[in-house]
Amino acid sequence: TTSTESTTSSTTTTIASAGIQPQCNDGYTLYPEPGRSFCFRYVTMTRSWDDAQRACQMENANLLVLDNESLMPFSEFLTQRDP
Repeated sequence: TTSTESTTSSTTTTIASAGIQPQCNDGYTLYPEPGRSFCFRYVTMTRSWDDAQRACQMENANLLVLDNESLMPFSEFLTQRDP
């Protein structure tokens, strides 16, 4: 399982990506996308990039970087979920 996390001005979003229909750990929610599903954790805590990355690494995770158009549907999902 690979996890990522992203920090905005007031929100830290954790995403754990796995294979098809992963079993999500406690505190994580399944984002079912055809061909690629994610377990993610939405955290509302302001942190610096370095602090957020360290927190992720403690969970064997990394910060999310929305640098690929394939992640845009997930970004829109998060916006609709918690605007």
